[in-house]
Amino acid sequence: MESEACADHAPTRHSIRDRALIGQAKALVMQRRNCDEQTAYRLLQKTAMNRRMKLVDVARRLMAVANIDLDRPAVG
Repeated sequence: MESEACADHAPTRHSIRDRALIGQAKALVMQRRNCDEQTAYRLLQKTAMNRRMKLVDVARRLMAVANIDLDRPAVG
């Protein structure tokens, strides 16, 4: 019975994580593109549609690339 309760909450945990990840990606777009929240969200949506991907997958890739950029030493 306890495992059933945990299984019932799994989709909720995933959706909360997904929303948080999308929020982080949106903040990154806002910072790098110097745009507002709505514009950043639309850009993520458009990218997802153009690439036939889920929005959360676009956010996940963007954050992965951003982490790689942060690990790279600055040039100059």
